[in-house]
Amino acid sequence: MGEDELRGLGVLYYRFPSLEGVDKLAAERGYKNRDEITVSPEKMGDVYEDKVKMFFNEHLHEDEEIRYIRGGQGYFDVRTRDEDWVRVQLEKDDLLILPAGIYHRFTTDEYNVSTPG
Repeated sequence: MGEDELRGLGVLYYRFPSLEGVDKLAAERGYKNRDEITVSPEKMGDVYEDKVKMFFNEHLHEDEEIRYIRGGQGYFDVRTRDEDWVRVQLEKDDLLILPAGIYHRFTTDEYNVSTPG
């Protein structure tokens, strides 16, 4: 599934080599809040396994979900209208916007490190 097909689901993809591009997009889309986490055993300690399981459980949000990967890489699985799953690999500098109400899940790669901003 390519970018056009993802766009048809309301999923948007960007690549920003710096936070300046992210800040500009945030202003254009009216985003007000931001948090930053590092998904890794070293940074999260004892809660890592539970958090990764939680992220990988299929879920949806009432608002858009925006993830900017600042380091490492991970995978977003997005459920299509036909009930299929599409895997989107994200790595450093990739930004993905998932629309409200779309089922998805997230997992890290085999290195178990991702820094979504």
